[in-house]
Amino acid sequence: MKKALQRARLDRELRLFPGDLVLVRGNALVSKAIRFMTRKSGEETTVVNHVGVISSGGLLKYALLAEARWTYKVHSLFDALAYTGQQVAIYRPKNISYETRKLIAARAASFKDTKYGWAKIVLHALDKLLNGAYLFRRLAFLPNRPICSYAAAVAYADYGFSFGVKPYQAQPDDIWDYVTNSDNYDCIRPLEEINA
Repeated sequence: MKKALQRARLDRELRLFPGDLVLVRGNALVSKAIRFMTRKSGEETTVVNHVGVISSGGLLKYALLAEARWTYKVHSLFDALAYTGQQVAIYRPKNISYETRKLIAARAASFKDTKYGWAKIVLHALDKLLNGAYLFRRLAFLPNRPICSYAAAVAYADYGFSFGVKPYQAQPDDIWDYVTNSDNYDCIRPLEEINA
């Protein structure tokens, strides 16, 4: 109980910057399916199934999140993820100007109102049959239908940053693996539920 109260206090005081990465581990069936489909044989267990980018900073309760849901939207991070049982981690790139952060955030938000790339989820499943090979997704090439990781990776790539894979190949867990093993990102919120 004490740890939960301390985490809630820290969340109330947490200030987010534009361009911060929000990584989510959901508990719904679709979240579990995404983690299963994006895991390659021999790879460690997939940790996250969703990623978004902070488009407007501020205290956690008031920050805006750009993310792909049914459509790509920009909305309150707190309203979308607090008290949902989902675990949320936030990573911040180091050595990057505030101006560049705002440009990355604006690029992520530029996908707003675009329809979600549901076909890409099916293509992920087909690629899973080939141990995660980037074949079906490459053949279909659907850039006008973003999924969460594509939008985040493109927003960063447009300003010279990579998550170790090409933006159109990125999956949430690729981004997780990269930021959690890189000296270029700070974890500003560990993977836990938001109950502030």
